[in-house]
Amino acid sequence: MLVSEALPQVPVLEGQGHVLFSGGPVQPNNVMILYRLSQEPSNQHHVFDGVYLGGDMGTLEQVLAMPERADSFRAFMGYSGWGPGQLENEMKTGSWITLPADPTIVFEKEPPRIWPDILKSLGEPYSLYADMPIDPTLN
Repeated sequence: MLVSEALPQVPVLEGQGHVLFSGGPVQPNNVMILYRLSQEPSNQHHVFDGVYLGGDMGTLEQVLAMPERADSFRAFMGYSGWGPGQLENEMKTGSWITLPADPTIVFEKEPPRIWPDILKSLGEPYSLYADMPIDPTLN
């Protein structure tokens, strides 16, 4: 699905080919936008190093109106969430692999290459999983 299909009320999106990614099962009818901006906006949540989260259409229109700038975005339908203490417990049990945040990976890599490239960068034993099909039964 394209962002323009989910947000037909935003005229600047018309004819744009920006993909709307799945963010998770929570609030699947809401669009959340991850921005990389050179100037901090007043109405977005700061995530890390020039990256902000929000849904302000004015900010989106600004990014799209000036494509030569380094500003960019990724749009997501829904998000993932955890109950109180759940994520902390999962971190303690080693259920997550963490890496330093890198806006280049988030905004400049082709989305299908992000996961495999990260796994390869971690070396063994993770690189083994880099080229697995989405459905492991097809392996």
